[in-house]
Amino acid sequence: MVQHYQPLAWAKWCRRLPRLIGTMKRIRDFYMEISFHFESSMIPFISRIALSDTYRTLKRDTNLRADIILAGFDGFKILLFLGDGSEDGKVPLGHFTWCCTKIRRS
Repeated sequence: MVQHYQPLAWAKWCRRLPRLIGTMKRIRDFYMEISFHFESSMIPFISRIALSDTYRTLKRDTNLRADIILAGFDGFKILLFLGDGSEDGKVPLGHFTWCCTKIRRS
């Protein structure tokens, strides 16, 4: 989408992609989880109104995955960055994918 609507931004991204992939290769693999919970002694019941959130980030080789789970909603979002693309060549280098899923409740 950026390639068609923002050609200058796309050209800049393509210029910087080899350096980004090289940096991703040098960084060790990791898993990180961050949770946000809002509370306040000044404003009662803010924890019931404010959203809680959990971010999970996984980095392996040059690939990055971020899971975003917003409490109170039926689903979560996944952001994938495939630095090396796919093995069969169908997915190009530096490809972003954004997925939204819904959790089924029975």
